[in-house]
Amino acid sequence: TAASVEHLGLLTTTLQESLLQSVSPRPGEPEVICVFPAWPPEWDASFRLLARGGFLVSSEVKKGRVQFVEIESRLGEECRLRNPWAGPCGVSEINGGGRELAGELLRFQTAARSRYRCIPKE
Repeated sequence: TAASVEHLGLLTTTLQESLLQSVSPRPGEPEVICVFPAWPPEWDASFRLLARGGFLVSSEVKKGRVQFVEIESRLGEECRLRNPWAGPCGVSEINGGGRELAGELLRFQTAARSRYRCIPKE
């Protein structure tokens, strides 16, 4: 029935929004990617989902700790990622160089069709 289809659509939207959000802090500002914003910390999970801005995002959480965030840039835009770790992290282009970033918002320029991996600095 139509009601069942609507409920399934709402369920998938809720699940995706629990794993990944990419929203603007204010109207007209660029989107910020946030991984596991509403995911229960005791549940392990991994995903690969599309985010606004032309990014394909993969990530994994184990025992309440985000293990990595991998971002594939489809358009070559600046990536803005809410830092899922309390401290600095390393951002490296897969098959390329890397750098360290810190702060609540991690920002880095991407190239189209390139992949980037973010991991916490221990």
